[in-house]
Order: sequence, then structure tokens, then C-alpha cells
Amino acid sequence: MHQITGILLFVALLAACSPASQPWHGTDVSGHLPDLAFSLVDEQGQSVTAQDFRGRTTVLFFGFTSCPGPCPATLGRLGVALDAMGARASGVQVLLVTVDPGRDTPEALAEYAGRFGSWLHGLTGTPDELQRLRETFGVAAQQVPGVTDGEYDVQHGTAVLVFDGDGQCRLVISDTSDPDAVAADLLRLVGENA
Repeated sequence: MHQITGILLFVALLAACSPASQPWHGTDVSGHLPDLAFSLVDEQGQSVTAQDFRGRTTVLFFGFTSCPGPCPATLGRLGVALDAMGARASGVQVLLVTVDPGRDTPEALAEYAGRFGSWLHGLTGTPDELQRLRETFGVAAQQVPGVTDGEYDVQHGTAVLVFDGDGQCRLVISDTSDPDAVAADLLRLVGENA
């Protein structure tokens, strides 16, 4: 019982510290998750680090190019949110980190990202590197065998993580079905980076 009371008190304190005039649409996790840090390979086969994206609002999504539904739906809604931002969308970079490094080569990621726009970059790495990054942010992923030999699907979390220009994790967006709400949060963070 004391533990539940402690959790409720913590949530109440977080709410009290949040500016009431402009609540976030996503979940404010400022100060509760690690800064963005990685060293991976982009869709051009070039080594990139989180430092390469500093100065811009960075949206991190874990998915894969063979994903039948959740990934293209989430990325499509992010694209709608970016369109709603107009010219200020240039202050946002979306990163798709693969949960399927066996199939998602840089070439496959380049083709996939090209379907959405220049705002999307695909990232891959070794299975260990990718697993460490997922574990850092509590994103689960698991291969599930398909109906025929050699086929498989990957079940994974679909939360979107949003980092400010300093690489600090600020928001978790668990539902992207309202692109206007996503755009409002991104615009606010882009404004902080200015």
C-alpha cells in the first residue's frame, strides 16, 4: 500500500511541475530516460552517431521494412504531422532503427525510407548494438516464426521517442493517430531549439 501511495505522490508531483498552460500531447519523460547515444550505420552505409543529429528535434522509432502494418502506419502519420508543420518541419529528423537487421540492409532501408521522404533515415547495426539501444529505452522486439520455413515476423513496441536538440529524451508518443497533436508537440520542441 505504501508503494502505491508513493507512486501516486510521484505522479502528482510530476503533474504539478508540468506547465498547465501548455500540456504535452505525448507523455513528458524529461529527466527520466537517458540521452540519445548510439553508433550505427545509416541507409547509405555510413557510420553515424547520435551527435550527428544534435541541434534538431529527433524522433526515434523502432521498426522494420517488412512490417505489414504498424510501421508504415506510424511513419505515414508522422509524415502527415510533418506536413502540418510546414517549413518548421526542417527542424525535425525521424530515425527508423531496425528491429530486423538480418533483412534490413542499408540498401533495403534506403529504398524504404525513400517511399516516405527525406525526413526519414534508416539505421542498422549489429544485433547486439541494436538490442542495447532498444533495452536503453525499454523497447521490446522478438522474432516470431512464419507459417513456412525461413519466414518470420518481428513483434515490437510501437512507441515513438522524441529528443530535443541536446539529445535529451523529452516525450514518448504511444499513439500517433492524431497527427495534429504530434505536430503541436514537435513544433514546441523545434521552438525550444531555435
